[in-house]
This record gives sequence, C-alpha cells and structure tokens, in this order.
Amino acid sequence: MVTHDDVAALIREFLSLGAQVELSPDSPLEAVPGWDSLSWINILNAIQDRHHKDLPLDAVARVRTLGDLVDLVNAT
Repeated sequence: MVTHDDVAALIREFLSLGAQVELSPDSPLEAVPGWDSLSWINILNAIQDRHHKDLPLDAVARVRTLGDLVDLVNAT
C-alpha cells in the first residue's frame, strides 16, 4: 500500500521542496510550489515505475489533491 508520506516524499524529491512546504492529503496539487505539467508527468512516471502501477489516464485526469493521487495509486 502506498501512503501519503510515500507520495509526498516523491513530490518533494522531484520538486526539490523542503520540509517547510506542507503536503497534506487535502493539498491541491496545482498549488504545490513548482508544480507544472512536466513535473506532473515526471511524478506520474516515477510512481508507476516505483510501485509497478499502470495508472489509467482518465482517472489521472480527475486527480486534484494529494489524497486523490494516493487513492488512485492504491486502487490500481
């Protein structure tokens, strides 16, 4: 099972964020500092590679928050 902390750590890694940036399950992804479409693609690819998941694009398009992303990864 992928946790909120797993995904938050991956986002912090890809966006070079410090611990001072709060990433809660309710955090809107587009509000994360440094978030853009390229980072989104890179983060999705990393999640799929590290957790051996194939995330459906239609479901990815509905992801708005960090919690949504964690739920999608665990449901796949």
